[in-house]
Amino acid sequence: METPSQPDSIATITQKMRPAILLLAGALVSGVVVGVFSLMSDKAQEISASFFGQYVMAPLLVTPTIFALAMWLMLRYCPAAFGSGVPQTMAAQQLADQEHRRYLLGTHVVIGKVLLVTLVLLGGASLGREGPAVQIAAGIMLLFASGMSERHQQIAIAGGAAAGVAAAFNAPIAALAFLMEEMTRGTAIRDRLPMMAVVLVTAVAAMLVTGQYNYFGSVETDVALFDHIPALIGIGVMCGLSGGLFNILVTRGKKYLLGLRSGFCRRRPVFFAALCGLIVAVIGIASGGMSFGSGHVIGQQLLQGEVAPQIWHPFAKMAATLVSIIGGIPGGTIAPSLSIGATVGGALSAFLTEIPAEAVILLAIAGYFSAFTQAPLTAAIIALEVTGYGSGFLPLLAVALVSAGISRVIFPFSIFHLLAGDIAAEIKNKHKPEE
Repeated sequence: METPSQPDSIATITQKMRPAILLLAGALVSGVVVGVFSLMSDKAQEISASFFGQYVMAPLLVTPTIFALAMWLMLRYCPAAFGSGVPQTMAAQQLADQEHRRYLLGTHVVIGKVLLVTLVLLGGASLGREGPAVQIAAGIMLLFASGMSERHQQIAIAGGAAAGVAAAFNAPIAALAFLMEEMTRGTAIRDRLPMMAVVLVTAVAAMLVTGQYNYFGSVETDVALFDHIPALIGIGVMCGLSGGLFNILVTRGKKYLLGLRSGFCRRRPVFFAALCGLIVAVIGIASGGMSFGSGHVIGQQLLQGEVAPQIWHPFAKMAATLVSIIGGIPGGTIAPSLSIGATVGGALSAFLTEIPAEAVILLAIAGYFSAFTQAPLTAAIIALEVTGYGSGFLPLLAVALVSAGISRVIFPFSIFHLLAGDIAAEIKNKHKPEE
């Protein structure tokens, strides 16, 4: 006769629940930290825009100085804070060595990323806070998961990464799509539920800090999918081509410069960053300040009809973003890609007069972001959430799919995963990335 099993003791139950409790606690802290970081970075851009608006030529001195200072501080104190933050987080997923993971997602990197991104946005860099929020949230989550199993650390990194998107954009549904498309490749289905819980808790915590808002304001427009199929295809093709070309310039341009004249930018990174800052300053002055910062303002103004779209807007914003990325300073590419999409849509609206201009801009935001990331579902949903536009998912997804397909033809890689592979390989070989 079998003896009835005894119920688990309170200590046993607590031990079983410990990973879940720690992960949710990490999500809560991540949301608060990213929320504060969002307010800091937005304030930095407000100060920058006000100062550069009053002293038009000041960027020629301020921007190169801040680029150089940010590079020097990064190299000295937290070299893994370089770049966007998304590929660094993906690389941490690929690396099993705990020392390598801490190098990419350690506390020093989290602190450095917050301070350095705020600094470079104060200097007018054409970068954003959303990519860095991915690395920041993932780093905090990994801190709470230290000592846990490999499975729980993977949950922490992936969930934290998507949570960073949710908290930075106030877009939890897009973050869930980002989680599924970008962060959970090869992850067991059973692990996705706790990741989703991390995303939602982080989003709520961040919302308590920043309040509820639409990143680009509210947009009321309508596009009938079957009434404008040629136009939708045209927008998708143009966004796909521009996004794919931008990815080529980012990846090949950096590698070319690293080899130029015996690797000048590798040997003199601080001076090279200052040079890139000077170029960004010149572009910003020539564009009337439009190209400075993450592009949140120009995107919102275009969608709200507060400024007239110009054909040259996309070229100025793409050039400033490209130079900022190549400069190697910390800063994200997600927000600039949304604003580039808005400027592309603004330029196209002059030719697609049968569709409301704000609809073209909204479609192009989804299209360009999809081409840049090759994550069409995330692109369509994020376009909905950053504008509060709830009735046009099918047209947005249609444009995003076309754009991703065109982009993949000319650049057959996910740029985040491609860069993540390079970073992981470099860390394994040299223990210190130079990307």
